[in-house]
Amino acid sequence: MESFVHVGKCAYEPGDVVVQVTDTGSKGVWVTSAGYVIYVRTRPNRSQYVSAIFLERPARNLRQVKVLARLLGRRQKELRFNGQVRNRTLAEALLKA
Repeated sequence: MESFVHVGKCAYEPGDVVVQVTDTGSKGVWVTSAGYVIYVRTRPNRSQYVSAIFLERPARNLRQVKVLARLLGRRQKELRFNGQVRNRTLAEALLKA
């Protein structure tokens, strides 16, 4: 089980699929394996909301985004964004990768 914090309105719900893309600077851009949201806990904090999102993720190593993009037949730019994957075929491909 893993978790991360989201500040602001939380769009994640249990059952959603989450992939984390991390830019480490000189070491490149890395992608975690896809995980399922199992629990979301939201609390008010001053003038905004803060949510803790808990994930169930398979124990796979990190991959470079260029390797994953090549594997999926996509451009790296398609995988480097913040938000939900609305393209159903991309979401299914990420789960299988």
